Amino acid sequence: MNNALFLNNYDSNTTELYRLASYFTKNKGEAEELLQESVLKMYSKFYQYRPDSNFKAWASTIIRNTFINQYRKGKRYSAVPVEDVSNVASLGYAVNDGESNLTYEEVSNELEKLPSKYKKVINFLIEGFSYKEMAAELDIPIGTVKSQIFIARKLLKTQLNQHNLLN
Repeated sequence: MNNALFLNNYDSNTTELYRLASYFTKNKGEAEELLQESVLKMYSKFYQYRPDSNFKAWASTIIRNTFINQYRKGKRYSAVPVEDVSNVASLGYAVNDGESNLTYEEVSNELEKLPSKYKKVINFLIEGFSYKEMAAELDIPIGTVKSQIFIARKLLKTQLNQHNLLN
């Protein structure tokens, strides 16, 4: 891991990343705690960062996922409803175009209906595992992981359409 590369990228984006953490938590102390926790994750996963990609987007995703995970665990950061987390376009961050009016509960209910092997890969994907990490954890080839994710997404979309949950 190149510590200098990490520090250079982080230092040049500190203000924007703190602003994002503040947006999520609406509290200075919690924003600092969220950012600190996220930086530890970024540092430990920096080997996954591709130098030719956008560091701010990569780091923002880690901050957002850390916030969501802590929110769902009910530990802290309760200022912004998790449904509003993806709406950060006003801050100049990339927003997933796949937004909809689906609730977390609706998607979770449909995820629970997936066959076990597909549910596992989707849960790993949600938790931020790389394909390589999933393959190692499940003891299957990376190609099988990708195939199972593709099928799981297709099944989930079909289920959501059948229940008229997609627009």
